[in-house]
Amino acid sequence: MMQAALLIAPLMKYFADGVREDTVIGTDDTGVTLLMPKDIPPIDPDDSRSRRIHEVLTAAREKGEPSVGAKMWAYRGVYVRLNVFDFTVSPGTDAKQLVA
Repeated sequence: MMQAALLIAPLMKYFADGVREDTVIGTDDTGVTLLMPKDIPPIDPDDSRSRRIHEVLTAAREKGEPSVGAKMWAYRGVYVRLNVFDFTVSPGTDAKQLVA
């Protein structure tokens, strides 16, 4: 899955850039439950969001939590007819960012 994510990253950036060019962007966030993964992903020094993901999942694991609250964000341009989705594990500074 990581290789697929790396492969499509330029396409996702292209779509997100397209939505950002629109004059009006609609957005919505939906709360979802993220089941605790078997392994907590390591921190990627090139990805500021990975540190927050690691913090949230580590804290949940230490508390014995089976899951954490997360958000699925949807963005859609009015004139640029693209839908872009983003996923966050916290409502902090990593949320509400159209895929960077």
